[in-house]
Amino acid sequence: MRPYHLLAASLAIALISGCSSDGTTTPPPPSNGGGDNHQGNDGSNSIEFATFARNLVESETKNENLPTPTENRTFTDKEDPSAFPPAFFR
Repeated sequence: MRPYHLLAASLAIALISGCSSDGTTTPPPPSNGGGDNHQGNDGSNSIEFATFARNLVESETKNENLPTPTENRTFTDKEDPSAFPPAFFR
């Protein structure tokens, strides 16, 4: 009886994984620089790092996308530098 349960479970997994999105949905527009827009809201090349990273994950992660250039960009960080104890980084 176990081989039939294994077969049924395998078929169920195959059907579920086959029902994933085909990637045809339109992604939301970049929120604060990303993709082809390499400037922050103030017109500079400075952008908050967490915003940049979130945009990469939510809007720019596709098989056909080229890497987003970061060479001419300055990142800022609004996070509290003392949010983690020094022992965390050892």
